[in-house]
Amino acid sequence: MDFRCDRPAIATFGHAEWGACAPAAADHDRSQRFACDGKWFPIEDCGSRQNGCSTVDRNLIFDLGLHHGYDTEFYLNKGFKVIALEANPLMIERARQNPTLQKAEKEGQLGIVPMALWHESSRLISFFVNEVKDDWSSIEKSWAEKGAHASREITVATITLGELFEKVGVPYYIKCDLEGADGIFSRQLVKQKDLPAFVSAEASEPEIQAHFVSAGYDRFQIVNQARHGQVVAPNPSREGKYVNAAFTGHMSGLFGLELPPEKWVSYDEANEWLTMFRMMAKRDFPLLNSWIDVHATTKEMLGANFPG
Repeated sequence: MDFRCDRPAIATFGHAEWGACAPAAADHDRSQRFACDGKWFPIEDCGSRQNGCSTVDRNLIFDLGLHHGYDTEFYLNKGFKVIALEANPLMIERARQNPTLQKAEKEGQLGIVPMALWHESSRLISFFVNEVKDDWSSIEKSWAEKGAHASREITVATITLGELFEKVGVPYYIKCDLEGADGIFSRQLVKQKDLPAFVSAEASEPEIQAHFVSAGYDRFQIVNQARHGQVVAPNPSREGKYVNAAFTGHMSGLFGLELPPEKWVSYDEANEWLTMFRMMAKRDFPLLNSWIDVHATTKEMLGANFPG
């Protein structure tokens, strides 16, 4: 997919413009399966729009929460195309200084959407920029100012997950790390007819995992981002190209089939771990040094790739 458009064809979302075109046909790994109309089909069926499915792009990732662009850079280096959502203009300016992102955006492999995920599209809402701890910037003033930092209010345009799917297509994987808005993502995911093979979000709200279940996912993996320094990418790669990445706490890290196969568990088991984590966090447990992502997929998706 090439995200470049001639100027007259640029899609206009609310009060912002960005150069994302409708997805073109692509070669797909036919061993993968994706959700369409509540059922799981081989990708060739979805790609050809049989069974009433819309196209799900095996080579596309949504990075909801661009931040400094570290995750987007990782996905691009692995050969994926990326749509990155970011409401903070300072973040976008900083990310665009990255040579990898500059090149990908110029070549049409990266589309940056300067908007906030919200309940409705084409609205103007307040966004609160924390200039001291920039990754805490949020649509929620209380979230942006946690830690006694001040924030600066700006106005941003909004978009929904459904409109992103409609305009760009359904990605293979969605990473969501939107301070104070992860629950908006998970709630909107429930309403989508077509689903990515893998999704992840910061476990900032107890309902997020339940929303993933309601959407149709039944296998989960809890990832402690504070331990990313110990993570080694599998070689040979199981997702795209091999990248010898040095993961940090500012990255979401491995995803999809590259996560340890043995650590995918049921909802009940994952919920047990999350409940214990939240109990310790609530009590300010002194040994607790972590922030948690929840990854989700299906038993069928894993079974097609890790038989037995």
